[in-house]
Amino acid sequence: MFNHNTVVLNWNANGLKNNRNTLSAFLNHHNIDIACISETHLSITDKIKFPGYIIYRADRVTQIRAMGGVALLVRNKIIQQQMPITGLECLEAVAVLININNKPIMVVSAYQPPSRRMLIADYDKILSLHNSIIVAGDLNSKHTNWGCRVNNPNGVKLQNFIANTPYSIAAPNEPTYFPTDINRLPDILDILLLKSIPFVCMQETLAELNSDHAPVKITLNSTSQSYQYNTSLIKGKPNWDIYSNQIKTNLKIPNSIPSIQAAEQISEHLITVITEAAQACFKPTHNNSQNISFIPHFILSLIRQKHVARRNWQIQRNPATKKLLNQLTKKVKIALQNHRVSSYNNYLSNMHPGDTNLWKASKRLLNQDINTIPPLRKDNQLVTSDAKKCNVFSEMLFNTFSVNQISNTNNDRRVLNFLDLPDYSVQKPMVHVTPNEIKLIIKKLPNKKAPETIASRTSCSRSYPL
Repeated sequence: MFNHNTVVLNWNANGLKNNRNTLSAFLNHHNIDIACISETHLSITDKIKFPGYIIYRADRVTQIRAMGGVALLVRNKIIQQQMPITGLECLEAVAVLININNKPIMVVSAYQPPSRRMLIADYDKILSLHNSIIVAGDLNSKHTNWGCRVNNPNGVKLQNFIANTPYSIAAPNEPTYFPTDINRLPDILDILLLKSIPFVCMQETLAELNSDHAPVKITLNSTSQSYQYNTSLIKGKPNWDIYSNQIKTNLKIPNSIPSIQAAEQISEHLITVITEAAQACFKPTHNNSQNISFIPHFILSLIRQKHVARRNWQIQRNPATKKLLNQLTKKVKIALQNHRVSSYNNYLSNMHPGDTNLWKASKRLLNQDINTIPPLRKDNQLVTSDAKKCNVFSEMLFNTFSVNQISNTNNDRRVLNFLDLPDYSVQKPMVHVTPNEIKLIIKKLPNKKAPETIASRTSCSRSYPL
């Protein structure tokens, strides 16, 4: 469980690939947990990743240049499950289910293209998928009820829709869209559509990132449920001589094990000795992983100058200020790209064959796909939690492999009569395992495996005084 409020980003990127580096810096600087991105302009062949996040996409299929599209970036430590959304005609959306304050909440990143007619049926379909929903995105809907200057047809439709439902609209206090044309006035386009959300959503419009839309930082007074990872017993490069000496000194092997209680005590003693030896045999090593959150001071200074210029442009709408903003935006983009390349080159050059980070980097690069079981459908309802999925599989396997209820009275009688016969076989005493047998098993364990996995366990086993 994170010890801070859940932070959500709502932003129309107007093209995600060109904003990758600036968005990565923004996500880390503002500690964003979930990012709802609209107008990604990605095609299905485009590959894009953000360190520390899992990305879910709904790209617009088009024969011409990439347009529209939505994405959801969710911090990889958060327990999450993608929710299928099908049958939408005009609205573009992608959804994920997470636990906030131990309550399942469906977060949807949505985009209503201005060139398409709004269909309320699309919104009704999304809001019927779950009990608690947050829809964030550029809905191109204006209405004075949520702070816009004027009403537009989409805004009137949306207001009429929520007026007869328990749903609500939440919008920031400042404009989120700043047209490039200085003759057009800014307004609010990036809003939230909420269903049964029991906590406050505080929204703040920021003069950051590179788009004609300002990013909206949403703080939920709640915490997101995260994965609980197992900690490693050995957290550095081990000294196997120290480990072996610790085992030989502290491990007491009895000549016999007279009872079950004695076996339990010996097992606890063995675990304690191994744990203490493992903790004593290593020194913490420097983690040579990429520091994705570190940005040099000169780049931070450029970013601050760009933020000031963007705020001045939003207020003054002056061509000279816009020119300065464009220059600073280009400088920041080049500086972040150069920093990213140099950091990665430095990260690779500091690796060597015996470094565990080499294995971690290989695993991260090779494991491209997210191996998660999608939601299952049972009795016309979606099953999303791991426990309920296990029950569905268990019931299916039980029904599949159950014995057919075919009765044969004569055969049943013959089996029962055979089982009732006395057992004249001689019961041989159980032969106990010997230390030499354990030695032979340990000797056959593989060595050439990834560090901190089987190889470490093999080295530990070979240090036992057998």
